Amino acid sequence: MKSLAVITDEKSDLSNVIEEIGYKTGVYTVEYINKRELGEKDLKNFDCYCILGGTSEKPFSLNASSRIVLEKEREKGKKFFVEYCLSIGDVYSAEPVKTRFSRLVYLGEDLNDTLFYEDILDDQCNDFSHTYFKGAESSPILVYKRYINSHSKASLNDDEKNDITKWALWKYDDNTLVCNFRLCNFIKARFSPMKKWQSLVLWLVSWLCDNPLNVDYAFETAYTNRSDMEIKDFDEAAKESFLMGMDWFHNANILLSGGKDGVLEGFHHDIDAKGVQKVADTVRADCAGETSGAFFVHHMLTGDVKSLEIANNLEDYCYNNMQIKEGMYKGMIRWTEVAWGVCYQDDVARVIMPTLLRSFYTKGSDRDTKHLDDVVEALWFLVKTTGTDGLRPGRTDLLYLSDEEMNRIKNNPANFPSAHYNAFYHATLLMAYKLTGIEEFKEVAVRGLTTLMTKYPDLYREQSETQEMCRLVLPLAWLYFVTGEEKHKKWLYRVCEDLKKLRHSFGSYIEWDTGYRAARSRKIDSECSLLTKNGDPVSDLLYSVNWLPLAYIQSYLITKDEMFYDMWKDITTFFIKSQILSKDSNLNGAWARGFDLEMHEVYGVPHDVGWGPWAIESGWTVAEILMGIGYGLMVDEIKQYYNE
Repeated sequence: MKSLAVITDEKSDLSNVIEEIGYKTGVYTVEYINKRELGEKDLKNFDCYCILGGTSEKPFSLNASSRIVLEKEREKGKKFFVEYCLSIGDVYSAEPVKTRFSRLVYLGEDLNDTLFYEDILDDQCNDFSHTYFKGAESSPILVYKRYINSHSKASLNDDEKNDITKWALWKYDDNTLVCNFRLCNFIKARFSPMKKWQSLVLWLVSWLCDNPLNVDYAFETAYTNRSDMEIKDFDEAAKESFLMGMDWFHNANILLSGGKDGVLEGFHHDIDAKGVQKVADTVRADCAGETSGAFFVHHMLTGDVKSLEIANNLEDYCYNNMQIKEGMYKGMIRWTEVAWGVCYQDDVARVIMPTLLRSFYTKGSDRDTKHLDDVVEALWFLVKTTGTDGLRPGRTDLLYLSDEEMNRIKNNPANFPSAHYNAFYHATLLMAYKLTGIEEFKEVAVRGLTTLMTKYPDLYREQSETQEMCRLVLPLAWLYFVTGEEKHKKWLYRVCEDLKKLRHSFGSYIEWDTGYRAARSRKIDSECSLLTKNGDPVSDLLYSVNWLPLAYIQSYLITKDEMFYDMWKDITTFFIKSQILSKDSNLNGAWARGFDLEMHEVYGVPHDVGWGPWAIESGWTVAEILMGIGYGLMVDEIKQYYNE
C-alpha cells in the first residue's frame, strides 16, 4: 500500500475525495501535513505528494528547507500534484488574476465516456496564477481562453495551445502535474459540468497514485435537482416546488425588513473558489413588485396571514417609496434605489401586474383597490411618454426628460418594436382597462401590440428570438380577453405554435435567434445572451421561459383551450425538475438563469457582466415562476373571474 502526503492548511473537496478513495480502494493511505508544519515532518517517507495551495486566496510558496527535501523526492521520480503553488522545479508563476470571463478547454485524453478532447469546463470566478516558464517535456491538459463563443466545445489553434500563460493544468514532466488555479474546492465552487470535472478528478487521483483506479465513487455535489424524478402526483409535486421556492426568500435573506424596505435583487453569477456567491444587493422596484405577487399567491393558496403582510409591505414599498407623487413626472415608478431617475416601462409593468391581478381576483365588495389608483397614475405617466405607434423607447431618464422631450416622444413613432421592452406594458394597460374602463389604456395597448405583431417575427431582439416569443404570450392572451377579436386570438396561437418548434424533450424551450440579430448576441464586456449558436441545448430562466407559467395559465383561463393547460403543466414540470436542491440556504428552492437541457445542470456561456448562468434573480426569475405555478394550482378557484 502506498503512502500519500497531502500538504495543505485545511481540508478541501479534493483532499476529501483523495482520502475517501484511498480508504475505499486500499491502494494508498493519506497523511495530512499542515503547510506551516513542513519543517517538523520527515518528508522523505512518502510514495507520492499532493500540495494543495488553493485553500487560500494567496498562492502557496514552499519554504527553502522543505523545498530542498521535496525537490529531492520529486527528482527520484515520485509523483507530485502541485496546485496553486508559486514555484516548483525550475518554473514559477505570476500573481493571481480572476478567471471570471475565461473558460477552460480540455486537451487531454478522453475519460470514462464523459470528458472529451476540446470539451469546455467552467471554474466560475476562480483565481489563476499563470506560469512564466515550462519544462522541455511539458504539455497542457487544461488551457484558458477568454470569451469562448461556444456552448460546450472549443477548438484551439496551435498558438493558443502553446501559450503557457494560459496553461491551467499541465504536465511539467512525467511525474509532476501542475495546476495554476484553485481546484481544491471544485464542489463548493460549483465547477461545471459536474460529471466532466468528476472524471478529471478521478483521473488525477489515479495518476497521482500511479494506479488505474476502478472505483465507483459517489461524488458529493453542491446541489442537485429533480431531473431524474418520475412525477407520479403532479399537483403534489408542483405545490412542494412552489412552497420550497417561497421558503427561499426567507432562508436566503432576500426580504428586507419583512418587505418594508423591498428585496435584494438576488445573487450575481460570480462564485469564488470557496463557493461564496456575490450578492446582488441593489434594491429594485420590479423585484419588489414581483415578489409581492408571489407572496400574495402564497397567501391565496395557503391562507398564510404572514405572507399577506409581506405582500402588503412590498406593495407599499413600491408605491409609497419608489413612485413620484407630484409634478410633471407624477406616477413614474423609479427603476432602482441607485438609478433613481430612470424608468423602464417593462420593469414598471412587472411592479404593477401583481397589483392588477390582486384587484382582479378580489372583485365586488371585497375588491382590493388600495393601490389601484397608484397603478393608474403609473400608466398615465407611461402613456404620456408613448409614441404614436403605441410603443415606448427602451427607457426614459429624468436627466433628459424635459417638456419638449416628452412632447417629442408622444408625437412621433418610437420605432422600437421590442416585446421585451413593451409587451408587458401593453398587458398592464389591458388589465387596467378591465378594472377601470379607461378607454385610452385599451387604445394604446391595441395600437402597440398591433405594431409588434405587424412586424413579428422580425422584432427588435434583446437576448434572443425565444425571449420575444415568450414575452408575447401573456400580453396577447390579455389582448384577446379584452377585445374578443378572432384576429387577436390567432396572434396568440401563432406565437405559441412557433414556440412549440423550440421545445426540447426535457420540457423547456431552447434559445434561438434567427440570423443572430439580438442586441446581446455574442457580446463581451456587456450583457450577453446565453446562446452561441442555434441548437445549443440551453434554456434562459431570466429572460425567456420564466414568463411562461403565468402566460400559459392565463391563456388557458381566457381561451378555455386545454392545450394551454397542458402547456402550463409541461413547463411547470420542467421547473419542478430544474429547481435547485441544496444544503446551501442561498440556493435551495431557487432557479438560476442558465440551464443545460441535456446535462440537466446550471451551465451556459458566462460572458454577461452581471447575469451569467448562475445569476439568481429574486423577481424576474424566482417570483415570476412561483406566481405562474401558484395561480395554476388555484385554477379551479380563479376560473370564475374569467366567465363574466
